[in-house]
Amino acid sequence: MVNVSGSKADTSKIAIFITKRKHGKGYVTLDNLQEILSTRDQGRIYAAVSPLLEKGAIAPLKNAKSNGSITAPLFQKYRITPPDVPTHNLTQLNPLLLSTGYLEHHPAPCHEWWAELLMLSSWLSDGCRARDATLRERCWEVFGNEKAADITGFRKCVYNACGRELRDVLMVFDDSPEDLPFVVRPGTSRPSHVIVSENRDPYLSVRRGLLDGKAMLFGMSVDAAVYGRGNVARQNGGASLSLALESMCASKDAAVLYWGDIDREGLSILSSLCSTNGVQPFARAYELMLEATRTHAPRTSPDGRDMTIPDIEGLFEHELKLRLLEIADEGRLLPQEVVSSRVILEAMT
Repeated sequence: MVNVSGSKADTSKIAIFITKRKHGKGYVTLDNLQEILSTRDQGRIYAAVSPLLEKGAIAPLKNAKSNGSITAPLFQKYRITPPDVPTHNLTQLNPLLLSTGYLEHHPAPCHEWWAELLMLSSWLSDGCRARDATLRERCWEVFGNEKAADITGFRKCVYNACGRELRDVLMVFDDSPEDLPFVVRPGTSRPSHVIVSENRDPYLSVRRGLLDGKAMLFGMSVDAAVYGRGNVARQNGGASLSLALESMCASKDAAVLYWGDIDREGLSILSSLCSTNGVQPFARAYELMLEATRTHAPRTSPDGRDMTIPDIEGLFEHELKLRLLEIADEGRLLPQEVVSSRVILEAMT
């Protein structure tokens, strides 16, 4: 006669084991049960697993071999049944988070990270496409928790949901030597009119206008802006600018306008990018800078006369070209910032 006596303590030991395995292998074997209880007594093992079988916490695998006992039937392998979890209305989520179908078929992580998924979805649906924040800045903006990306389980959930790393979904600026921040006007899927700014302050002003939905600047269409970070934009044959345009999904025939300082360095960057990336100068912006010389005379450039005067032939109309080259030839600088943030924002419509 098989001894079927058992204890709640034995059942608890097995329950703890299967809880740890719910997100792992998903099954428990007879060998596991014998090891957990430190016994080969089939009656004792059966008594311990019976409450779990009745609750549906485990179930014999369809093809698992039985010990043949009538009074204390045991099987070589049991499937661990996932716990019941609340289901959520996945239609509330941005389509990006549904792209792999993972959340539909994995209700447990969906429920565990539902609040964070909703916050991320809301940010994505707002259409903000500005890759110019650090990871912690963006996490604070989206989740109200600057360390949200440090949570391994959440990062894994997002990756499984859309096949992309969380930092990529959040459009984080890496601040690597070749990375260029950019912003895309909300609602624009493939930017076709891009402004590249040599300096940060004018970029931030254009950024603010774009995020407010403005689509024109100085009479020109604009739906995205890139901060060229001075000389970085033209390094490696303009590879950094090409990567920024690719990352924002700019159309292949996008009109890319460059705007920077009027001095030898600034015009040299412009000339290089025109050659390597096919950009054009933002002529109207340069005209406004020259108009500012009525009240702000160009100062001596840090570049002085050490740099060769750049070739800008064919990039500007004749009179404008002569005025630009005059400043460069004299070794002077007219900074981009002479066109103030107020002027930029008032001009954006």
